[in-house]
Amino acid sequence: MEKRACERIPVCFEVELDCCHKVHGTVINNSEKGMFISIKEMCFPFDPRIKVGIPFNEGILHVPV
Repeated sequence: MEKRACERIPVCFEVELDCCHKVHGTVINNSEKGMFISIKEMCFPFDPRIKVGIPFNEGILHVPV
């Protein structure tokens, strides 16, 4: 079985994805190289330009993905 390059850390917090419209998801785990976001339902456009809003201190950190 293939071993991952970075350890995954289990977490659970809500994020907001801004694509064509705003969608809420839950980060299930993250690592040095990325994060897994669980989303109930979302259709991605052909040329996705997505931003993830992550709660940070008292505000939201917007990250392009």
